[in-house]
Amino acid sequence: MKLTNRRQARDSKLSKPTRVTDISGQRFGRLVAISFAGLTTTKQARWLCKCDCGNEHTVTARHLKTGDTKSCGCIPADRLIIPIKKQGTVPNTSGIYRIKSLIDDREYVGSAVSLSERCRLHEFHLHHHKHSNKHLQNFYNKYTGASLEFSVIEECHINDLLKREQYFIDTIRPAFNICMVAGNSLGRKHSEETCNLISIKKKGTIRNIGFKHSLETRAKVSASGKGKRVGVKRAPFTTEHCNAISKTRIARLISAGENNHFAKLTETIVIEIRHALANGATNSTIQKKYGLSKGAVSHIRTGRTWRHILPPHGDQ
Repeated sequence: MKLTNRRQARDSKLSKPTRVTDISGQRFGRLVAISFAGLTTTKQARWLCKCDCGNEHTVTARHLKTGDTKSCGCIPADRLIIPIKKQGTVPNTSGIYRIKSLIDDREYVGSAVSLSERCRLHEFHLHHHKHSNKHLQNFYNKYTGASLEFSVIEECHINDLLKREQYFIDTIRPAFNICMVAGNSLGRKHSEETCNLISIKKKGTIRNIGFKHSLETRAKVSASGKGKRVGVKRAPFTTEHCNAISKTRIARLISAGENNHFAKLTETIVIEIRHALANGATNSTIQKKYGLSKGAVSHIRTGRTWRHILPPHGDQ
């Protein structure tokens, strides 16, 4: 009897409740919902889904709808950066390096202050399709990083990097290098199509030298600026505004000193403290005598507090 009750309870959990929205057959990223898989301990609907890679995965409906889960876990695996093959260990020193194709004889020569960091940046930019060298990027897109090899040609001092890089560029004549001058883009020429695209993009921008507004635009700018007080002092305050400022200042003076309900000192004590400070008393002496904090005595000395009471003659 107990076994039958347990089976019924299990079947009731797997049976889809009436309040659960049926999402069977719907696609969420790489997952397709197949069937209801019960409720979690927090009463959330779980669905058995099939991934495009062939694996089955159980996911809550909330994670499917919000997009938190889009696969069985195969997407992160696909996003792993395919590393460039390295010829030995890449040192963390300055020097000249080479990226060589393992399919043909094309190469890339460069210099870096940190060879290991430069190798990592090459892998990162190639994987995210934002490498500055279009030849390397196109090769990576076609053959991946496993077809490239990173090797160190020579370790040298930072001050000799450009000189040695230029030497190896002139000697090897690497096909992957766009610019054949080390350290700058001298000699690099854009194609005619690229020049036209740059020209079209810059036309009409304010940064373009020699740009002039049309007569119609000038008339609109002139009309919108007429009547505005540009470079002129503001108008004087009205009588009502001056009276409001005066009332605010008077209210501040009335609530200053002993009239402030937060005040712990009297004006007589403050005058005594200022006389003592003017006669050479130290802050610590005043602090112990009147039971004040170090900051309170310092504020009285500098006039930050009780500023409406004038200091005695000779006090700074």
